[in-house]
Amino acid sequence: MAPKQTKFDINRSVQFTLSLDNEKEIEEIREKIILLCLMGFDAIVFSNSFKNSDYLLQIIEDAKELNSKLKLGIEKFPYLKIAVGILDPLRPKNFYCMDQISYNDINTNLLISFENSISSLSDKKIEGIRFHPGSLDLELFDLMWKIIDDNFDRDFISIHIDRVNQSNAHIVNLLKKAYGDKSSSLIVEVDGASSVGNNSYNDTIQTLATADILIKEFSKKNYKSYKNLQFYFSGEISSKTLPLANLCAVDFNGLSFGSCYNNIFFDKLKFAENLPNSLTDRESVSNSIENYESILYYK
Repeated sequence: MAPKQTKFDINRSVQFTLSLDNEKEIEEIREKIILLCLMGFDAIVFSNSFKNSDYLLQIIEDAKELNSKLKLGIEKFPYLKIAVGILDPLRPKNFYCMDQISYNDINTNLLISFENSISSLSDKKIEGIRFHPGSLDLELFDLMWKIIDDNFDRDFISIHIDRVNQSNAHIVNLLKKAYGDKSSSLIVEVDGASSVGNNSYNDTIQTLATADILIKEFSKKNYKSYKNLQFYFSGEISSKTLPLANLCAVDFNGLSFGSCYNNIFFDKLKFAENLPNSLTDRESVSNSIENYESILYYK
């Protein structure tokens, strides 16, 4: 019997990710991003590989202006969260840090450049960061994590893990290092990425299985030491994700729609609205938002 459809808890955190390809064509999806900014998302995750931070900040301001103009009554708008590290699990040698990509082993020069780039983000009004450690060894991870931790508040830092290049044991060790002492906190985004977008059911199973292992390890077995650890489902959020999580009693704190490595999130939204005329009046905007919500949350 298929699992019963589950209504999403609006108190959980939600964010969405622009893929590397999305960022190349960001002007073409501008209206879609404006609508998403009106839907109560907490953050927009992007790599800034194409220097789009100013453009995205303007989109957020445009969404606020549209909200005021049409009296939509929306009170929460997303902040910008930059994704750095090994963003594509199928290209484990490619290390992204804003508009810089390293195709070789990480060396001292890259670490210096990484530190300079991370420390400059507050000036660009980028409030959050998501680190993709990929297959980095623990020593390199520790060096880079300290740089991130020194420059961002823990409430705005997340670590993205997947099962393409990481074993369960490696993930557990990474998270123990990243979490720090008992009074700390950490957001973990779990992306199964078993088929990298080719089979959403397999991706869902892998995401839930990985999250379940980590939740049992940290939030149940060692709760006192990791009580401020939060888990988000990340990547392809399919129609089966929430029902299966409910059926298998896999608790979670948030959803992170989309990924840096494929366009599956925005591909879904192509079915939602008739743009660009959807942003001209209150009724059409409200209808488009409802259409987006029905697609994303499978209402």
